[in-house]
Amino acid sequence: MTYSPKDYYYLGVDISTQQLKCLAINQDLKIVHSETVEFGKDLPHFGTHKGVYIKGDRIESPVAMWLEALDLVLTKYQGNKFPLDQVV
Repeated sequence: MTYSPKDYYYLGVDISTQQLKCLAINQDLKIVHSETVEFGKDLPHFGTHKGVYIKGDRIESPVAMWLEALDLVLTKYQGNKFPLDQVV
């Protein structure tokens, strides 16, 4: 997709137990780009099961994994030449 230098964009981030998804919309509220990081597939070194650790009756999700997923999703945006400098 070609992005106009006159356009501006908004990012929406959804963090669930299994993935982080980031949508970019333009000023007309149209989705123009989307990237996803699946915790189990893209970040296997955290050793989670469906994005969580189960410890007895406690279920936890590592915050470091969320931060790394956010970094990775933005790296994917850059790799696809999305103009992050036009995000407001």
